[in-house]
Amino acid sequence: MKLLFVICNFEIGGTRRSLLNLLSYMSSNYDVDLELLVFSPYGAYKDMVPEKVKLIEGNWLMQGHFSEKKTISHKYNLMLSRAIGSVGKKLIGEDRFWDFILRDFANKNIDSGYDAIIGFQEGFSNFFTTFTSIEPRFVWMHNDYNNIPQYRTRSAEAYSKVDRFFFVAETARKSFARAYPSLKNRMAVIKNIVPIDDIRKKAQEKINEDYYQEDRINIISVGRIEKQKAFERIVGILNILGEKKNRINWVVIGDGSQKSLIESNLEQRGYKDIVHFIGTRNNPYPYMARADLYVLTSAYESQPMVIMESLISGTPVISTNFDSAYELLENKKYGRICENSEKGIASILIDIINNPGIMEQMKQHTKEFSYDNDVIVQQIFNEINKSKSRKRVN
Repeated sequence: MKLLFVICNFEIGGTRRSLLNLLSYMSSNYDVDLELLVFSPYGAYKDMVPEKVKLIEGNWLMQGHFSEKKTISHKYNLMLSRAIGSVGKKLIGEDRFWDFILRDFANKNIDSGYDAIIGFQEGFSNFFTTFTSIEPRFVWMHNDYNNIPQYRTRSAEAYSKVDRFFFVAETARKSFARAYPSLKNRMAVIKNIVPIDDIRKKAQEKINEDYYQEDRINIISVGRIEKQKAFERIVGILNILGEKKNRINWVVIGDGSQKSLIESNLEQRGYKDIVHFIGTRNNPYPYMARADLYVLTSAYESQPMVIMESLISGTPVISTNFDSAYELLENKKYGRICENSEKGIASILIDIINNPGIMEQMKQHTKEFSYDNDVIVQQIFNEINKSKSRKRVN
């Protein structure tokens, strides 16, 4: 079987990491030819593509547009292509401009010699599948459709060439089905691969920096410092904790547009010795493993990989109460779900500070967490084979 996956770039993010996990697991455990089209081959994950996966890079215009500006700021030719792309968008509109560029690239560079094409992220990487002659076509949705208004301009007709839609959580499937009821029968829930053995191995690696304190409850959070992740709540949480805030030590791994603002707010409040934004780390798992507690502050998530990664690392989780958190933590002794607010998170932290035995019990129960990657891969193969059979019949 020969498959082509499509993604925009290698910037840090849960979706890109999920794709690399899937490619790594499939290439190591299954007899399948894998190729990856990446519109722009730049970003922190660019060296993490498995050796057995053939990489196809986008053209000059695609590379300039589909990377973050800071990533290519020293590449003047790509900054120029980014500027040209901006002019094109203004002249005829973003969707029309990039539909033309991507369709032209597909016609010139992508043949039909694949058993399936899989777009792996909302937006242009998913729509690219419809510009090729490859059949069947699949797209993977990693977010609740209500939370991505920038991708809600497409009609059901634009999606009509897609054979099947995969969702990482049932809540994400339901929100898309409400928007496109005519496509309801083309939808399936297929969760992300989690590299369990790799996480456990990497969690044992030594780190040359120590942000943790033995006499405090050490909290870890990992993610892009953007609005969705709601790290700005940390300031309000510490305000609510009052004097109890001195019982915790909070490490945040990640980078993003809100990082400087949040750090400034922490400094103004005198909280810099309690919360440490330490930037990105290619391997966050030793930090997870050494922490006492993982706190997920997000306003919403679809299938939060960090919850599973933390549990595999042996660290219990507190999460805000978006729907997919219940799929992972409801009625589980290794996690707690709280109200989606500063007050909700602070309330559970106060309970744990007052009763530290709760946290130790949760940590012991992380050994109960299990996950079957082979079931997920078989789901993918089954979907491909069923779609190919339907097309032969038609």
